[in-house]
Amino acid sequence: MKPTTSFLGVYSAKKSPKSRKGRELFFVWQARDQTGASFYAQAISESFVPTGKVIAIDVSTLNILTYEPSILAAPLVTPEEIVDIRRGKKPYEQQEEPSPPPVRENTARETERQMRREFGSALKNLDKPRERSGAIRFIKTIPNQSNLTPSHSHMLRDFCTELRKQRLPEIALMFASKTVELVPGDDHAHFNLARIYCILERYKDAIKEVHEAIGLGATEEDEYIYQKMLHFIEKEEMRHISPRELAMQRARERAKNV
Repeated sequence: MKPTTSFLGVYSAKKSPKSRKGRELFFVWQARDQTGASFYAQAISESFVPTGKVIAIDVSTLNILTYEPSILAAPLVTPEEIVDIRRGKKPYEQQEEPSPPPVRENTARETERQMRREFGSALKNLDKPRERSGAIRFIKTIPNQSNLTPSHSHMLRDFCTELRKQRLPEIALMFASKTVELVPGDDHAHFNLARIYCILERYKDAIKEVHEAIGLGATEEDEYIYQKMLHFIEKEEMRHISPRELAMQRARERAKNV
């Protein structure tokens, strides 16, 4: 039988029976070969970032843990430590001459496929009352993942668009901001960020981002769109400003022209 390893999900253990806040979270895997099944766990933080080593656990330990179906977080790859433990090596055992890790040319592409699958699953759960909070928690972790590269900017924009459709602009802002961070020279990224700021009525930030987009050498067609957006944002800002603030602003403008 060819050895297989599968991710079982996120499990929890309570530090205190009276408090859910005192729980510990774990990624859990099952490995199976001709000798049977074995289980492995790795401690993770509340933001689903690994905080400990992968360790082997037995069935009795697994039965103590509580499966958390509403938490959709998942590791992007199966830890190599599982393979080492199954081969009889100690976790994180120092080798005399460690060999370099294999080069994987399509890592970024594989990461994107995995993230799109996970985001799609989370998106479907937004309509389910019991799963919604877990889905939102997971979605919020995506822009903070360390393996994002400029090649993922289009994926993040797609996610941002879906979150706007779901009327979650605060979370969409996380994705738009991360896109600008990854590709600061992309005028479309700045323009998309401006749109989110406008939805959130952060008009000064929106105006700043539109000016950034225009200053990055946008095409004539894009600049026309950006200028129209700029005019719209400025009108919205004026519409939401209080009479007192408007009077002060006009007074400052008159003072500049003296």
